[in-house]
Amino acid sequence: MTLLRGKTDSLALVKIPAHHDGKVTIIAPGWTCKIEQFGRLIEGLESKGNAVIVRPNRGFWGNKLDCGSGEYLGLCAKDILPALDSIPKIDEVNILGHSQGGQIALRLACLLKDKHVSVGRVLLETPALGDVGRPAAGNFSHKLHAWFIRSIEWLESRFGFNKFLKAYYKTMIAATKYLDGLAVGLSKNGLKRQDGLPSRAKSHMMFWKDAGSQDVLAQITAIKSMRAGAQFVREALERLSREGVRISVVSTAHDTFVEDARKFCPPSVEYRKIDGAHFPHMDDPDFISSAVSYLSG
Repeated sequence: MTLLRGKTDSLALVKIPAHHDGKVTIIAPGWTCKIEQFGRLIEGLESKGNAVIVRPNRGFWGNKLDCGSGEYLGLCAKDILPALDSIPKIDEVNILGHSQGGQIALRLACLLKDKHVSVGRVLLETPALGDVGRPAAGNFSHKLHAWFIRSIEWLESRFGFNKFLKAYYKTMIAATKYLDGLAVGLSKNGLKRQDGLPSRAKSHMMFWKDAGSQDVLAQITAIKSMRAGAQFVREALERLSREGVRISVVSTAHDTFVEDARKFCPPSVEYRKIDGAHFPHMDDPDFISSAVSYLSG
């Protein structure tokens, strides 16, 4: 694995400030996220003396896939471990997991505890944690996601992967155009774009389409892996809480995990709901400030 400090075109980013105090923050990104998207958060953490590690997930932005959906999340967590060897002093590790990175963050925390590394805090930012705590019927967005996965599996089995890729691209392009038109129509009727599904769904479609120009198979693998992780998430939250790791969940109005998780999560898990979209680390100064403070202890 290549480690280039201060660069954003490498397999992993490792930044060690001159006044490093022994604390390390690992950022587990969402599945298509670029390192640059965490720039303001990284700068804030560095200013507090934290060394910072960020590694894009398997299959994206220069990292090879080389695995199936069943092992994807666990391997994404293990891929981060070698980066710790480049940090000379580690007193405590804190972890932020965004979107699907929430599942990776929990796996990583358990791996570090197994290695007797001190893990202080885990911050789950708008996490995508599979089917955890959700009723069988699910809400609308959950049904939409489940339908999307079933559609992928059917297309793969029916047409084969090469033909599926062509259908995938056509679907993404058509969907973004449709959702844009739908959002405009809703806006004319007094509904703001950010208040409904169209703007959120369109942003996801654009991410899928953009990352798909690199590796559509990685997207499919990542999407399918999320559904399989629910049982591990439950067990990891219980174990980490029992072992004294502080866990905080930050969610938006579009994310259902906060309400769902309260049905089974340990009482020590903290919850906070914020306004905005799925990516507060990019454009929400209040979130960035609070995340830096939380992860810096």
